[in-house]
Amino acid sequence: MAANRRLLIGAIGAALGLVVGAVSLLALSGDDDVTATDASTTSWSTTAPIDDGVPSEAGAASSSPSTTTDGASGSDRPGQAAADGADPADGGADTADADGDAGSASAGATIDPGDAPEAPGNAGEGATTTITAGATTAPVAPSGDSPAGFTAGIATYYDATGAGACMFDPSPGDLRVAALNAPQFGTADLCGAWVEVNGPNGSITVRIVDLCPECESGHLDLSEQAFAAIGNPVDGIIPIEWRVVEAAVSGPIAFRFKEGSSQYWTAVQVRNHRHPVATLEYQLADGSWRAVARKPYNYFVEEAGMGPGPYTFRVTDVRGNVVVETGVDLAVAGVVSGAGQFP
Repeated sequence: MAANRRLLIGAIGAALGLVVGAVSLLALSGDDDVTATDASTTSWSTTAPIDDGVPSEAGAASSSPSTTTDGASGSDRPGQAAADGADPADGGADTADADGDAGSASAGATIDPGDAPEAPGNAGEGATTTITAGATTAPVAPSGDSPAGFTAGIATYYDATGAGACMFDPSPGDLRVAALNAPQFGTADLCGAWVEVNGPNGSITVRIVDLCPECESGHLDLSEQAFAAIGNPVDGIIPIEWRVVEAAVSGPIAFRFKEGSSQYWTAVQVRNHRHPVATLEYQLADGSWRAVARKPYNYFVEEAGMGPGPYTFRVTDVRGNVVVETGVDLAVAGVVSGAGQFP
């Protein structure tokens, strides 16, 4: 009987021990869960996003600037990635470098927001392209404070010979020449005129001999020699101010008859004039004067012809000065010298 009680008490004690052990295990398990939860929370906030296919907000925020940085650095700015500390090849970015380049990309987008692509990488390329294109192709803004009588504009240069749209002969010995922009060229109105041009490095006087069809108002396309006298050819484009001045010519005005001229179709060009020519007239048999239309190629052309000659011409410059020349013979493809000059 006593043995049976001892067995019962032992069984009860073992059962109680099992219960206590189970409670202890549950308590320990609860502490571990809290610790695991805390560790998981810490890991989530300080490490890269969990690889579940859905990036965290922190991951998305850092990838966009870094992609922009790589796009900008790997496009038209060689060496910029090394300077910024970013490595376009690693796909990641240092946070400070990414922020810095993201600011640069934003500046580019501000310059031309309409051209900014949606993809971050393309945004960098677009900004760089926009900035680069702007730096290489954009023209210099003309000054609004030009002295009276001067036109503000820009100058470029070309491989000039002295010939061109004004149909003058080449002048290899004197390449102080320029092509005039289309809006101010008109009907060859300033062909043969001399203009004073002031640039960053000095001043020069050049003769208008050609047309620059793509140039805007104020633009002069100078010979390379003339450009080098007032600016650095490496710049390519420089700001200028220019005005028409009195030509330092010697001798009288002259007349050139174009090839194909005859008594039935006559084309005359006025040369060696001190001021730009405004009009040319010839005298009819009855003593009256007939104005001749000027063509864009710098000849005054009488479509029905002026007759066999000799002719009496009346030439007026832009200042209203008049020179009348008599006894001018028809010389096809030749130059006939007059006797007078504008004052």
